[in-house]
Amino acid sequence: MPNRKREIAGICLAAALVLSGCSTESGDNPKVPSPQQARRVQIVDTVPGQVARFSNLSATICRDRPIAPPPSRDAALLLLKTRAFMNGYLTLHSVEVGSVKGTLAHSCPGGVQARGIGFTAR
Repeated sequence: MPNRKREIAGICLAAALVLSGCSTESGDNPKVPSPQQARRVQIVDTVPGQVARFSNLSATICRDRPIAPPPSRDAALLLLKTRAFMNGYLTLHSVEVGSVKGTLAHSCPGGVQARGIGFTAR
């Protein structure tokens, strides 16, 4: 029985090593697009009739310190566009930028949040 446990442990270790080598771009530090790439994301007023996929996206920026100036709306919008680009969307619809509301507002006083729907057209 001890040899069987050692064999199973060896198989598990080998599987873990193989699986950990499978992901190159994912993990704790995915490649963040440049500001120029994020600016390629367009905000539109109407959604095309043929949408391939879509997703709700949000970006929140909190104050670093209570006495720090509040984050800008432009910074929150750029972060939203960055998230859209990272998820494969080049178009955003129903974009709203404003102060943080809801349950997050308590832990992010003075923060700015941008929300929208990222989509790709067919």
